[in-house]
Formats: sequence, C-alpha cells, structure tokens
Amino acid sequence: MRDRVLRKGLVFGIIVLFIGAVVTPNISGISNQLKNKNLSATTITFNPFAEGWKYRKEITIDHAQVTGNLVNFPVLVSTIDSDLRDKAQLDGDDILFMDGKGEANQLFHEIESFDSSNGELVAWVNIPALSSSIDIEFYMYYGNLDCSSQEFPEGVWDSSYCGVWHLDDFLDSTNNGNDGNNHGTDDCSGKIGSAKDFVRANQDYMSFGDMSEPADNSITRATFEMWINPDDVEISNYLLAKFNSGDYEPDRLSYKWNIDSKNKMNFDVNSGTWYPWGDSINFEADESFILAGSWQYISVVIDLSEKNADIYYNGEEKDNTITIMGTPPAYFYDIYLPEQLGRMAAESSVGRFGGAMDEVRISKVCRSVEWISTQFNNQNDVLNFLTIGPEETKQKAYNNVLFLWFLEQLPVLQKIFTFLTILN
Repeated sequence: MRDRVLRKGLVFGIIVLFIGAVVTPNISGISNQLKNKNLSATTITFNPFAEGWKYRKEITIDHAQVTGNLVNFPVLVSTIDSDLRDKAQLDGDDILFMDGKGEANQLFHEIESFDSSNGELVAWVNIPALSSSIDIEFYMYYGNLDCSSQEFPEGVWDSSYCGVWHLDDFLDSTNNGNDGNNHGTDDCSGKIGSAKDFVRANQDYMSFGDMSEPADNSITRATFEMWINPDDVEISNYLLAKFNSGDYEPDRLSYKWNIDSKNKMNFDVNSGTWYPWGDSINFEADESFILAGSWQYISVVIDLSEKNADIYYNGEEKDNTITIMGTPPAYFYDIYLPEQLGRMAAESSVGRFGGAMDEVRISKVCRSVEWISTQFNNQNDVLNFLTIGPEETKQKAYNNVLFLWFLEQLPVLQKIFTFLTILN
C-alpha cells in the first residue's frame, strides 16, 4: 500500500515537473509570440494577430509565371473579396502584408484603390525575392478597426525608379515627388483599376514638370513602360516627350517616345539641338503591332553606352532598327523642359495621343527581359499569376500553433508514459 502511494506521488511529481519545465515555458513563448511586436524602425517584425488583426489569407505566387529570379519586385494584388468588404476598414488602412505566419516581416505595400462597397482591392506589394523554380507565399492580414494606415508606398518602388504613376490620380508613388499636372484628361476604366483618358480633339495631356532624372547629363540607361489603349493607330500617337522642336533654338531636344503614322513604335534620344539636325539616335520597331481599341503593354529599355535598345510588346521582345545621326548622345540630355505625357510640343504643330493610358513608369536602369515579361504576366492576368487562399482566423491560427507544438512533444510524452507503465 505504501509503495503504491509512493509511486503515485512520484508520477504526480514527474507530471508537475514536466508541466513546469517544458509545457509552461513553451506556452508562454507562444503567448509572447502573440503579444510582442518589434517596433524597430529598421526591422518591422511582429505578429499581426498579437496586435489586433483578426483575419489573414495566404497568397501564393505561381513560379511558372515568373521567368527569372528577381529581387524587390512590385507584385500586383488585385481582387474583389467579400471578406475585405465586410471586415476591413472602410479605407483599407488595416490591410497589410507579411512574408510569413506568426512572427514575420512586414512587406512594404501601396494601395492604389480600395472600394469598401464590394471589397475590390488594387495593391502593390514589394516581394524581396521572386523565384522561377519555387512558389512564393506571403500573407494578407485585415480586420483591425483601430490601427492607422499600414501603407508605405515609397518602400514598394526601389531607388532606380524615377517615377511611377498609376493614373488613378496624378501622383508619383515614388519618393521623387514627380506629381503630374492635369491638362484635361478624365478618369476612365483602366487595365489596372482606373486610368486616364486623353481626347486628342480636346488637346488633353499631363505634365510632370522638369524631372531631375533620367535626363540629367549623366544617366545612360533607362526603362520606359506603360499600358495604352489607343483610339486610332493610323495617325501618330505621342506617348512621352521631353522634347520641343523649337525651330532653330538650341537645348530643346532630349527624348521622345511615339507611335508613328506607320504604326511603328519609335524612341528618339537627342543631344539638345534642332539645327543643324544631328547628334541623335533613333530606335524604330521593325513591325507594326500596336492595335486600336485594346489594352497592350509596351516598354523600351535603352542603353546609350551600348547604343542599343530593346523594344517589348506584351512582354515579348521585338526587333528594331537603329538610326544614328552625327555623334549619338552618350547620356540623356538635360534641358529645361517638362516631361509631358500624351503630348510633344513644337512651334509649328503639336503631336498628341488619343486614347487611354495606365501604369506609366520610368526607371534609370535597364530592366531585364525577365523583369519585363514577369511584369506583363502579373499585370495582364493576376488570377493566373497568384492565388488567394481561404480566410484564417486568429483563434484557428493559435490552435494550430498549440497543436503543432504538442506533436513535437510526442516523443517526450511517450517516454514519460513508458516510464509510468514500468512503475505500475
């Protein structure tokens, strides 16, 4: 009888020691994981469920849509989600993105638009590394009615961007401050959210002012890109210009991007003067591929140090012919003129654009073919590029953490039960 009491006391003591030494610290650790937030200005690491967020969804990027390994890539997340409609703040300020579950790193994001009436979200998320061989997963959290805005647009766009204009408004999303001035354009339905409609007859255009880059007398490489939906391709369409023929005046020509009357994409880079004509390089697409009445993604990647340009149409490279007059410019020439969207000014006439534009970007680097093609895949068909999983709640996530922890402890528990069996 006495031996049985001693064995029971020993069993009870072992259980108490196990709970005190193993279970309690781990549960405490889990609890801390749900409560503590790293408020460092340089490393934003925390668990949103511990800070008042109630819901999350896993987002998976299909590696088959990524054509090369890329870093700091701005991914478009576009969805209509009734859960966001019902549970997010009216302005979407509580929507945030993390690179993992639990304690994880917050990802920089920008909300281009959020419609609380139907849960339609258009957001850009900077993904630190994209892989062409492994799917990338990240997480969207929402459902915190007390938090302030979680956006940080300047962190989405790397320092190589001179300007990013979504054209739902006239603002530059980078920290360069190259906001646009509107001259008549109106809102219209875009390829990505809202866009701007340029009516040729109304002489509509936008001006970004005299941007400091890329035309700064030193930058030799640049990438220009946009979505366009032209009304007519049988007449010239001027897309972007820091250019004014100025008759015989000097320092009037830097660069211009247009679609000529042969429906061929052109990009000219000049060394400032009009007369005598010279010191210029022209890149002209060999094919006529621009269509009227449909959205298409066009981009030009220029390397003046190599006297070369790559022209892309819907993410695919197209052949082009290079024409040089005089000494080709070694860099993008700085002139005191604004960058203008949808207009190329001249003393005798003005070239314009008719149609809609969306998502205009200028970079001071040569974006790779993998970058360009992955951007097209993402922006052209978001639903094929990524999938958004079902909603997970805070309590479910917490239960999963406890369950996984107990699974990890099974070998220890098995040894204890074996020992207790021997005692009995």
